[in-house]
Amino acid sequence: MTAILIITLLLGAIVPINTIIWSRFLNTLAYISKDYELRDVILWLALNCGMWVINGVLQKLNKFYKDMQCDYVNLYITNMILDRIDSLEVSHFDDPILYDQLNKVNSEALSRSISILNNLVSILQNGVVLLGVIGIIILYKPAIIGLLLLTFIPVLVINIKISSKLHNIYNSRLENLRLVTAIKSLMIRYENIKELKITRTGPELIQRVSSTYNKYLTEDRGIRKRNTAIQASGDSLELLTKFCFTLYIIIDGIKRKLGVGLIVMYINSIENLMQAIGNMIVTFANTYNDNLYMSALFNLLDKEITSSSSGNEVSLNDFRTINLHHVYFKYPKLESYVLEDINLELRAGQSYLVVGLNGSGKTTLIKMLSGLYEPSSGYISVDGVDIKSYSKNSYRNNFSVVFQDFIHYPMSVEDNIKFGNYEDKANTLRMYEAAQRTGAAEFIHKLPHSYQTQLQNEWSEGTEISVGQWQKLAITRAFFADAPITIMDEPTASLDPVAEHEFYMGIEEMIRSRTCILISHRFTTAKLVDQIIVIDNHRICECGSFEELMCKEGKFREMFTLQAEKYNVGDVVNEGRLSVHG
Repeated sequence: MTAILIITLLLGAIVPINTIIWSRFLNTLAYISKDYELRDVILWLALNCGMWVINGVLQKLNKFYKDMQCDYVNLYITNMILDRIDSLEVSHFDDPILYDQLNKVNSEALSRSISILNNLVSILQNGVVLLGVIGIIILYKPAIIGLLLLTFIPVLVINIKISSKLHNIYNSRLENLRLVTAIKSLMIRYENIKELKITRTGPELIQRVSSTYNKYLTEDRGIRKRNTAIQASGDSLELLTKFCFTLYIIIDGIKRKLGVGLIVMYINSIENLMQAIGNMIVTFANTYNDNLYMSALFNLLDKEITSSSSGNEVSLNDFRTINLHHVYFKYPKLESYVLEDINLELRAGQSYLVVGLNGSGKTTLIKMLSGLYEPSSGYISVDGVDIKSYSKNSYRNNFSVVFQDFIHYPMSVEDNIKFGNYEDKANTLRMYEAAQRTGAAEFIHKLPHSYQTQLQNEWSEGTEISVGQWQKLAITRAFFADAPITIMDEPTASLDPVAEHEFYMGIEEMIRSRTCILISHRFTTAKLVDQIIVIDNHRICECGSFEELMCKEGKFREMFTLQAEKYNVGDVVNEGRLSVHG
């Protein structure tokens, strides 16, 4: 930036200096009659040529530094945005306004930041030009400067009004344009192609994208027509003003018998002055416009967020109990509670199965347990201490979680596993052990480059794996994390019966060695766990061991019986009947 500013000052100074040199050249040329006067002509011409050489070199240097600055600013702003996004809580992402804000930041922040920096440099350069040519014009007619400034005020007002209107239009379209971007992204994702081909949804999606763009194109046509007419009027006024002043200087110069060089110098000074004022007005308007778009970045950076690192450090390696005390929870903008009056005690080293119908609140429960959400009312405690007193990051580090919608990292198999605890990425032996325990090692060794295989067909030398294999990787990632508490949400949803059996054989040791919470619609783990938690109608309706709940005429027995009946194949196995009691 310092280099750019210095070069800009020099470039600005060249304009009035060159104007004076050129006027001297013309005066010398007009009255040439002797050899020594020819030498003067050559001298002034050489000086003029030298100034343009210097100008060319400075322009190239300026471009070099601006390109480098653009790259540095890009890196700086990208890091700043990603750091801020990383610091946001899960609850922030429940607000669609945030997505509009992020879309605006991602699409505009960099270009607008660079534009503002360039505008500041342009203002400085034009300011130097302005000072130089004002000095020349003051020697001629100071009143001209005031008249020119008055002429350009309407142009500034018009540009600012146009910028404000365009920004308001942009804001009103943000969500729809975000939807269009989402549709375009959806249509090129590898995992979506097969369904799009079978259902032939593509033409309908294309139509929705096209209709949105066509609607805005029609609106933009009218807007651009009006703006073009207004701007053309402003440009015409500027040219008419320039013509009038030029004509005045010529007539006045002839009357006062000024030399050709002086007349040309004053005409060039008027032109340079008008150009500098015009450039500065456009630059001010552009800066105003850029700041409107940059407000989204500033709002994101100014968003009040409690630091995830603030609070006491906590380790749950030796905890005794985690308790939920009259916990209620509802998502933003929803009136009804997802969880109501939840009272629950989880003991260290115990294993739990959480069951319930879809939408009963099972996944929300584990999100609160793992510290992703805070209860709307009530609280969660560890050994009697409210978890709000702990650092969120520190508390979350004690959990390894496999969500239903786990991430498919577009990286190597090794990265997909080690992202469970990347701080321990050097522990390759534990990665192998985790993959062996989950059964993932078998398919990994068959991949082109084993653990170094790039996943997903979207990348060069990428390999696509099945949904079940992705799920095994996600489970392996949780094993690699080796946290005191492991939570798995539908861990076998995409596994075939053989893989599911191998998985449960593999995790039995884990269930016995640490605190483990499973969420599943399948009750194959019901006998493996110590406690079963049944959620119905957003409340915990039952809690107990498999034997205890099967002895009751309750919700769990009803669900288990319905599921067992699906596998009852008649009197063909073990004297013809599968018992719901095992």
